[in-house]
Amino acid sequence: MSLQSASILPHRVAVDSLKSSKRPRSSLSQKQQRLRYGARVRSEFRLSHGRVGDHLLIYAFLQSLMQSSSESEFQWNLDRPDYEPTQRLLLWRGDDLVGHIRLTRRMIRWRNAWLPTCDLSEFALLPEFAQEDQRARLLQAAVEDAADAGALLLTCRTYGDVVPPDSSWIANGRVMIYSESARTFLAHCATFNEQYPDLKHFRVRPWRYVEQRELAEIYDANTAQIDGTPIRDEEYWRWLLTRRGFDEILVVTIKSEEYAANPETQDIILGYAFVRGNDIVEMMVVPERPELALPLMQRVAADAIERNDHFVRLFRPAWTFPSADVLDRLLGLSDKRRSCKATQAVFAADPLGLLEVICQETEPHLVKSVDNAGVELDLAGQGVWIGPSREDRLEMKKRSRRSKACCMVPPEDVTRFLCGCLADDRSSKIEFPTAAIRREVTNVFQPVTLWRSTLDDLPSSN
Repeated sequence: MSLQSASILPHRVAVDSLKSSKRPRSSLSQKQQRLRYGARVRSEFRLSHGRVGDHLLIYAFLQSLMQSSSESEFQWNLDRPDYEPTQRLLLWRGDDLVGHIRLTRRMIRWRNAWLPTCDLSEFALLPEFAQEDQRARLLQAAVEDAADAGALLLTCRTYGDVVPPDSSWIANGRVMIYSESARTFLAHCATFNEQYPDLKHFRVRPWRYVEQRELAEIYDANTAQIDGTPIRDEEYWRWLLTRRGFDEILVVTIKSEEYAANPETQDIILGYAFVRGNDIVEMMVVPERPELALPLMQRVAADAIERNDHFVRLFRPAWTFPSADVLDRLLGLSDKRRSCKATQAVFAADPLGLLEVICQETEPHLVKSVDNAGVELDLAGQGVWIGPSREDRLEMKKRSRRSKACCMVPPEDVTRFLCGCLADDRSSKIEFPTAAIRREVTNVFQPVTLWRSTLDDLPSSN
């Protein structure tokens, strides 16, 4: 018995050891087979910032999902003066890239202040993860990154095939597009020749590259009082002009030496127009001479007729209201030829910082104190403290901060409240202590419409 058991036992051990040695091989081959047929290996999601070595993978990922960014346009975005690879947020599942967001830092005008913002673009997520929590996770990480970078507001382009990222974002910013026949443009502009006889002393010519400073001066003069206009410094202007999101730039100057008060001012630029195809994507003239837009539009319409094109489109410029009224009268377009489209959505990345800017720029005499917890205002003769809570809500308390909140704004309506959208149905549900305080709050948080530049969003035409 002992011999039999001795002879059988080693045999069993050998067989068991042989089976155990074959198990890893079979499981490994099955794993390789699953990967070969496209089955995914489950792993945890993780977020990371972009690196220089990730650009090739990011470009291939965006091309497979969006198919909107060409290779040259992707390269131009890398050459932006303020670009850093860490401005990209990447969502990984294992070693696979499944989500991407790019944050572009911008300074825009808000009332009389410069407001730091981040523009959200190239938001891409694989369709199989669109219904999961990863979309909200990626957006929340973008908001936190924007706040850490010092941005008070987060913006996102919404016209075209882009939709607002979340319901807590509000549409803010519209563009008025005029569309008319090229011959109608010329016929209508000709009716103003008698009213403005001095226009014959001006000429329209192509822009020269050495005239960058003149474009910047005209742009700053027109957008100084327009909310939402991006601040363009010298480096950004150089990048914008070299990137060429347009086909040509036309400028209007004085052509008559007798008409010019000084011979040195004969060729000074008094207006410009960025043209792409038959679209005038940005047109600015000196504020005191809005009628100089007529020669620019006549030139674009004449060029369109030579190309046998029928219609010309004009994106309404960011002008002050008197100049805008003159422009509408000069164009004389019917309402049927006008279209208004939403251009962007906004979200308060830092409600407390945005609250301080709004209160100090709108009604500075009402501000009693400002600290790292909120702002105390003098509303209707009462001290009212406004500040964010731990639950991301906006609370209003009377007199003392220790008192209970008399008004609470839910997180999804904080941006709507700060941007002055107090007249819509959602904001009307907010209960204020008294009607007088509601009127005072409405005066402080006035509606703000942010203008978004069409030229800055156009892809490169190279």
